[in-house]
Amino acid sequence: MTSFQLEEFFASVAEPKERVRTSEDVVVSKVGRELYEKFFRNYINTSEKVFRYKEIV
Repeated sequence: MTSFQLEEFFASVAEPKERVRTSEDVVVSKVGRELYEKFFRNYINTSEKVFRYKEIV
């Protein structure tokens, strides 16, 4: 797959958001829900929890 084909694929699965409120919104709007669920969801949730914990401590 070429970089051009990859960009076309991302554009075909992306879910544009009117308002981006969360890191999930950012990723889903760029690469779609399926790739978010497979690759980013657990990482984003974990990193957000660590960040919140650091703010509390």
